Parts: sequence; structure tokens; C-alpha cells
Amino acid sequence: MNVPNWKLERYRLGELSEADTKQVAAALAGDATLRERLAALESDDVATLRAHPASRVAERVRLTARDAGSLTPKRAPWMMPAFALAAAALVGVVVWQLQPPPSTEDVVTMKGDALRLFRLTNSEPERLEDGARVKPHDVVQVALELEGAKYAVVVSVDGAGGATLHWPHGPDARTPPNFKKLPESFELDEAPGFERFFLITSNEPLSPEQLYAAVKQAGRTGTLSIPAAATQRSLLLQKVVTP
Repeated sequence: MNVPNWKLERYRLGELSEADTKQVAAALAGDATLRERLAALESDDVATLRAHPASRVAERVRLTARDAGSLTPKRAPWMMPAFALAAAALVGVVVWQLQPPPSTEDVVTMKGDALRLFRLTNSEPERLEDGARVKPHDVVQVALELEGAKYAVVVSVDGAGGATLHWPHGPDARTPPNFKKLPESFELDEAPGFERFFLITSNEPLSPEQLYAAVKQAGRTGTLSIPAAATQRSLLLQKVVTP
């Protein structure tokens, strides 16, 4: 059985269906290499937890909770890496990490900063163009091509008006060296209509909290209000919800 890394991670965190869990367990029982991959994921989580204080992760949850308003949440408003589970427990949010996004060779450079979306599957990642049709529980990965931008913010908004800040992990929007892909993947919820992703970049500091609010206001077709020195890209996914 070919088990992609993102599914192996979900197996480790108990996020798979009962049928998928049994399939992965059977594959692990007969495949030493697969067991080594699972052990490597666990080791990586321990190392990353040491490098990312719990207080920083909890801050991400508080930011969205403060802006949640009266909407009934249908998903964890922030999707964080699996190493953050211990920290997230402090605020009662269940989170998980998926495996790395597609190779940056799949990101086609365009003039200016570029935003690319991919749907993770059991085989190769599938590129999602603007207007692509997706379903609830599809797993989406964000990849970037930045032409030297010092600051970046990635936010999405769905048909129920709920927004998710995918980057940064705190108030500081500075981009790390060779920043090509977000460290988390994102599972779409059942909110109908759409999921619109925004990439805002600048060589001047950006406020993730202000841009988060601006994206919520922009919704599906609205104009995003951004600082004069910033640029933006957006991609719209059409969400098909089966009754």
C-alpha cells in the first residue's frame, strides 16, 4: 500500500477514518520502511516543539478567537503543525500537521509574488487553478514564489464568513530565508460556496491582525484594503457541498 506522508501523519494523530486507519495499520505491520517514516515524523515533532514555544502557538489561537464574533465554528480557526498539539491543549484546540507541500519546482514563477494552491491526494499533489472545484475535507497546501518580499501574510475566507490566518504564526510577518511553502496544510470545512486565499506581501512591516480583518470583509468578490506599499494575489476555490 502506498501511504503518502500526509496520511501517515494523520494516522499518527488519530485523524483518519476507521477504514483508513485499519489499512495504514496493516501496511505498517508489513513494511519496515513505512515504520521508519512514522518514527521519523514523531522525532521531527519533538525537535520542532523545542524550537517553537507553546506561548507562541497559543497566541495564534487567541487572535482568531477574539475575532470569532457570533459565528459557530465548523473547524479549528487556525491550522497548526502537529508539534503544536501540546501547546494547543492549553486553549482547547485540536490541530494536526500534514507533510511538506509539493516541490517548489511545481511553482511557476510569474512577474511579482506568486500564490499557488495544491490539493493533496494519495499520489501526486494536484495543482488548483483559480476557480477550481473542491469539496469539504479536501486538503490544500499553499506554496509561494516571493521576489524578495521581506513580509508576507496568507489569509483565506470561506462562504460562511470564517477566516483563517495561515501565515505568519504570530504578529511578526517577516519571511524566513528561502520561504517557498507554508509549513502547514489546510483541510477545507463544510462551509458552502467558496474558499478565497489571499497573499499580501511588502518590504514594509505588515499587521496580520489588520489584514485578517480586511480579508473577512472582502469575502468572495470584495476589494481587499491593503497598505500602499503592499501587493496582493488571490485565488478562489469553488466549494461543492453534496447534500
